[in-house]
Amino acid sequence: MHDQPFITWSYDIECQHDKNCVARFTKWFPDLADVAACIVGCIPSMHIHNHKEDCQYRYAFKYTPNVGCTCGEGIEQTWAEAGQTGGSTKKENCGHRHNSLDDFHGYWNWEKILKMGESTNLCCRVDIKCVICSAFAPPPIYQCKIYTPITGGKV
Repeated sequence: MHDQPFITWSYDIECQHDKNCVARFTKWFPDLADVAACIVGCIPSMHIHNHKEDCQYRYAFKYTPNVGCTCGEGIEQTWAEAGQTGGSTKKENCGHRHNSLDDFHGYWNWEKILKMGESTNLCCRVDIKCVICSAFAPPPIYQCKIYTPITGGKV
């Protein structure tokens, strides 16, 4: 599995989880030991400040090779809203509670997916093209005389 790209994940205590991980996989799941060797764990950006300095350098997303700009806290963002479900689910039986929480998290994920388009559109918006080098310019606030809208009109 040497052609397998690295799998990156975040865990609050990755510095402890990472110890002997490959050895544990080799012992308990020998068929997956080569996959475990490709796993790179990082500590989420808000949690890493509570770790030792050594952990901050070894397990920070920003210092990990082949990892883009991320904070690793995406999973934590639902907890503030999910905590509000406690009042309505605490008296439900297990089946109803499971269905209620499943509905809540399904709705949360749906809303997140819908908003991804908006945020991607804002981040990747390309409105202007340079008439000299055909490069795309930043958003319209930076327009000058050498940039024209893609439609071909003058600024």
